Amino acid sequence: MLDEVDRTNFNVLVESLPEEMTLDEYISLATSNTGFEYLSNENYTVDGQEWNEVVSLNHQEGTKLNQRTFMIGTDVYIFSYASLPENYDKHIEVFESITDSVAIQ
Repeated sequence: MLDEVDRTNFNVLVESLPEEMTLDEYISLATSNTGFEYLSNENYTVDGQEWNEVVSLNHQEGTKLNQRTFMIGTDVYIFSYASLPENYDKHIEVFESITDSVAIQ
């Protein structure tokens, strides 16, 4: 939890896939049946590593979610930041700083 009072949290997840796929294929599968409202879905490159950033609204939980994802082989690394929409901007810079500091070797 980044802030328990305003329900802002940060998580990191590593998912191992049964077979290699492209980042776009993975994002398409991961976002296909969530029921979320997607506000943006962008690929970008940092230091030669392709990332994806998806921002969505989860109306059922009432949260705004930012997920930044990259892949190495069959391993998917997902960094998630979620908050109430009115508190989203309060800690987004911390999340961006964390993901911007990731060094892939």
